[in-house]
Amino acid sequence: MKQLFLTLITICLVHLVSAQEQIKLSKAQAKYEYSEIISNSRILSSKPRIRVDFGKAYSFWKDKRMLLDAQGKEVKFNSSIDALNYMASFGWELVNSYSVIESDDSKSFYYVLKRELTVEEKEEDRYN
Repeated sequence: MKQLFLTLITICLVHLVSAQEQIKLSKAQAKYEYSEIISNSRILSSKPRIRVDFGKAYSFWKDKRMLLDAQGKEVKFNSSIDALNYMASFGWELVNSYSVIESDDSKSFYYVLKRELTVEEKEEDRYN
């Protein structure tokens, strides 16, 4: 009798507990694409270290969040505003900005950008 009772309880619990269905992301349904400029102050340098996060995976050992020009060389910026102007020339617009001050020497500035996707960009669905 106990086994039957435990079996029924287990079946009921399994039926009630269900995992969420994973939704496939589709760029065709998106209107905007977002990115984030990360600007860190550098010790003994007036130029900041600029990285751009497009939402792709990166590792600590290989940080590929720097921008590359047509020849594959890293684009260097004089300031955060220089990086914002560069991104604006490609249709990106500033949404929000915030800063994190970790110490007197270490400051980070974050700029959230967006741009409207074109029909061609929606068709090249990178998520699927």
